[in-house]
Amino acid sequence: MTLQLDTVHTDYLDYLDAQIEDQEENKPFEIDSDNKAEWALRKVSEAQRRMAAREEFVAREIDRLNAWREAEDKRDQGTVDYMESLLYAYYETLRATGALGRRKVYKLPSGEITTRTTQPKYKRDDSKLLQYAREIGEVRVKEEPDWSAIRGRIRPVAEHPGAEVVDTETGEIIPGVLVELPAGERFSVKVVE
Repeated sequence: MTLQLDTVHTDYLDYLDAQIEDQEENKPFEIDSDNKAEWALRKVSEAQRRMAAREEFVAREIDRLNAWREAEDKRDQGTVDYMESLLYAYYETLRATGALGRRKVYKLPSGEITTRTTQPKYKRDDSKLLQYAREIGEVRVKEEPDWSAIRGRIRPVAEHPGAEVVDTETGEIIPGVLVELPAGERFSVKVVE
């Protein structure tokens, strides 16, 4: 039933499209009546539904592909882990027998096996660490402008992108701040579902 209603709705919109095109064949289309505005809102709604359907489809496909990739990666990571453990055992055998000498790298035609000395990696709780750092004097302070306070006291010199701004309390031009998007109205269309 829904498919038939969608088909009837699409057919009706096609009919309206043809009617409007016939009426305005030589003039550019403009909305000058409630009927045309209503037609335009239906066209917006239809386009938004198609975009949402595509978004939903793509999201499902992405989820499906991610699940496939994760399964394949898990299987391949198992192979990598197993082979690396066998290569490590072989490397340790070479080291124990003295075949490596003073070298840490053992080269083969398809690659090399090696060991490196690593530093420890730490898990930190910065709130607890900050207390200790204050006690021993090892605290770093980051300075940055208080934008919320500054924003309350500025005004654009002109209403266009790239315009400078002035401090309303001192009258000074503020360095480092330009208008990116001037204040104004924002038009939007909301269609009823």
